[in-house]
Amino acid sequence: IEDPWPHIREEYQIGKKVTGTILGITDRGLEIEIEAGIEGIIPKSALTEDDAGQIKQKFERGQQVAAILHSIDERERRIAFGLVDESGGAKTPPTDTETTES
Repeated sequence: IEDPWPHIREEYQIGKKVTGTILGITDRGLEIEIEAGIEGIIPKSALTEDDAGQIKQKFERGQQVAAILHSIDERERRIAFGLVDESGGAKTPPTDTETTES
C-alpha cells in the first residue's frame, strides 16, 4: 500500500465529510479509519454530552460513522474529526485545539 500521507491535503480538506470505521473506543474518544493507512480520532470533546457519557454503549468497533474533518497534523500524522448529525452538519463545533492546522 502506498503511503497516503504525502498527499493527504490533496484528498482531504478541513470540513470534508467522510465515512469512517470505528477501530477502537478509548477514554479519549473514537479511533476511526477513513481509508487504508489513514486513521484519526473523534475526541470526546467533539461528541455530544450524551454520546460522550455513554460512548461504549452508543458505539462499537466496526461501526460505520459519518464524520467531518476538523484538523490535520501532517508531522504527527494525526487527524481530528467530529461526528456528523442527521442533518449533515457537525454535532458539535470543533474546539480551538482541534482547528489548529500545521
